[in-house]
Amino acid sequence: MKRSRPYRLTPSGHNSYKVVVTPGDFIYPCTVTTGEQIREEIEGLPGIYRYSVDTSSEEIKACLSLGINRIMLFGGADHPGNLFLADVIRIIQQQHPEVILYTDVCLPAGGEEQLPDLVELAYQYALAGASFVSPSSTLEGQVEAICDRMAAAGLPTQVLAYPAQYDSSFCGLWQGNTAGTDSATVDYCSRSQGLSEIESDMHAGANWIMVKPAMEYLDIIVRARRLFPEIQLVGFQVAGEYAMLKAAARLGYLNEQQSFYESLTAIRRSGTDYIITYYAKEFVMRWQQVQAAVTHSDTSYFLKQNSYEYSTT
Repeated sequence: MKRSRPYRLTPSGHNSYKVVVTPGDFIYPCTVTTGEQIREEIEGLPGIYRYSVDTSSEEIKACLSLGINRIMLFGGADHPGNLFLADVIRIIQQQHPEVILYTDVCLPAGGEEQLPDLVELAYQYALAGASFVSPSSTLEGQVEAICDRMAAAGLPTQVLAYPAQYDSSFCGLWQGNTAGTDSATVDYCSRSQGLSEIESDMHAGANWIMVKPAMEYLDIIVRARRLFPEIQLVGFQVAGEYAMLKAAARLGYLNEQQSFYESLTAIRRSGTDYIITYYAKEFVMRWQQVQAAVTHSDTSYFLKQNSYEYSTT
C-alpha cells in the first residue's frame, strides 16, 4: 500500500509533486490614460494605478527589475478604441525594447459593422510594435479578420484571443460596475460553450488563448489543456478576484500572502502557461524576500509552516 502521509509532511515530499510559479510565468496588466504626470490609484484595486505615458515608464522599470518582462496594456474603460495606445506602445518599445507587449483591443459597444475598425486598431498597435494584440470585443469573426490582416501585412504580431471570456461579476469592477460583462460573453453556467469558442478561435488562427476569469473557471482551464495541449494557455486573474483577496485580507479573514500564493499556484497547476494578474509584482517581491530569508528550497512549504509577515511597501 502506498503511504502518502510522509510526502505531505516533508519538504522532499513536496518537491516531488509541487508546481512552482516563477516571475517568468506572469503577464502584468498596466492601465494607461491620456495626460501627463498621472499616477492615480484605481478605485477598488489597492496598490494598482492608472498611469500616463510618462509615469508608466517607471512602472515598467519596476516590473523589469523583478524579472517580469511581459506587460499587457489597457486603455481603460474611458478610452476604448483610442489610437493613443499606439503612441504608448512606440514609446515603451523605444525605452524598453526588452519588454514583450500585449495590447488589449476593444471598441465601444456596437454592432458587427465595427469589425473593420477593430481590425484597423489591432493593425495600428502591431505597426507600433506590440508583440501580441488581444481583441476583447466580442465581434463575430474578429480573430480570423485580425490574423488575416497581420498575415497580409507580413507582421509577426501574434493574437492572444479571449474565447473563454465569461459573463462574470468579477470582471465588472475594472469596468466601473459590478454587473458583469456583456451578453455576448460566455454564460457562466455553460459546461462546454467556452471550450467550443476556444476551438473556433484556434481554427481562426489565434496563437494564444485566454480563460477569463481564472479562479472561478479552473475546470475550464483543465479541460482546455487536455483538449488542446498544443496551444499557449493564459489565465486572467481579473480585477474582481484581486479585490476580493485584498478585501478579505484587510478585514483579517485571510492571510494575504498565503492566499495569493495559493490562488496563483492553482491557476498555474490547472494547466496555464502564463497568468495575467495584478498580484504579479507583489508575488515576486515576496517570493524574493522568502528566497533571501531562507535556504529552504521549497518556499511554499516554508510559507505554510511559518507566519512570515513583511511589509508590502
